[in-house]
Amino acid sequence: MLFGAAAVAAQDPDADATARRLSLSAGFSPDPMSVPLPAGGPLPAPAVAAGCAGRIGAAPQVVLDYAAGGFPLYLTVDSASDTSLVVQDPDGGWHCSDDALGRLPLVEFADPAAGRYAVFVGVSGADAATAEAPLAILRITELRP
Repeated sequence: MLFGAAAVAAQDPDADATARRLSLSAGFSPDPMSVPLPAGGPLPAPAVAAGCAGRIGAAPQVVLDYAAGGFPLYLTVDSASDTSLVVQDPDGGWHCSDDALGRLPLVEFADPAAGRYAVFVGVSGADAATAEAPLAILRITELRP
């Protein structure tokens, strides 16, 4: 889902990744690419765009530089906690997901643009109230999850 709104000053999608910066080209291997990271943060994700859920950090945990090439692109999160995804695409659009796969989020780009994707992994539901950042694994894949 794409929700149009300007980012609030607290989130900085142009900031350096707090967990990892990746450069991937269409047809990458291994697929899926897995990135362990701490989820959540102090800022409300709904302030970024309507329809976003949970709490996220000020900087993206992952920055993905993607060279597109005829494959869809999927981002999901595995975690014991209730997580959400907030992704800024290369054109500046915001994409949000909370419970697309049960309690797990899924952001899908059917025809992804080449460029920089800023990925924020949030914590939602009752898990958003905890002070400790839960462990999550961001999975980036071109195969339908």
